[in-house]
Amino acid sequence: MATLWRFGLGLDTLFYLVFICGLIVITFVDLEHMIIPNVITYPGIIVGILYNALITNWALITNWQNSPDLASDFSFGILNFFELLNKIPILDSLFGVILGGGILLLIAYTYEIIKKRQGMGMGDVKLLALIGAFLGWQGVFFVIFLSSILGSLVGLSIIIARRGDLKYALPFGPFLSIAAIIYILTGGFKLFL
Repeated sequence: MATLWRFGLGLDTLFYLVFICGLIVITFVDLEHMIIPNVITYPGIIVGILYNALITNWALITNWQNSPDLASDFSFGILNFFELLNKIPILDSLFGVILGGGILLLIAYTYEIIKKRQGMGMGDVKLLALIGAFLGWQGVFFVIFLSSILGSLVGLSIIIARRGDLKYALPFGPFLSIAAIIYILTGGFKLFL
């Protein structure tokens, strides 16, 4: 109902509803089994990219020289890269996959190098790539920010409740999923502006 209220009856609602249903399944599987199933993340990434391909104005891209908005963005190079991503959903989706998966992959490998043990599963990496496919680069940054806060609050509460026991493994997938759903329903950082 919240998705229908936010987007109205249309293609956006259908795709976001499928995405949210996938996030709900991922949340409960991760809580129960501490895994994020590839059978959801891999096809989900493809669906997210296809969705953004469907909403991309391909005529505008093929004639970018004749579009004052896009032509000026291309002419300034890297400075307007993120603004260009906001105007071309398919590029935003592809960059979201790379950024989402890449950030958590970097964090996971850095932790493993420093601590000499795995601290984050690759399922979380694939889940953030899935989130990036649907929500783009802005969604990735919002989800990382909010899920880190939520995870820290819950983690600290568990540590306090267990009287300082740091050995409890807390799945991160549910926090990524909750943050993604909040982004979908609120618009992310726009909520605070």
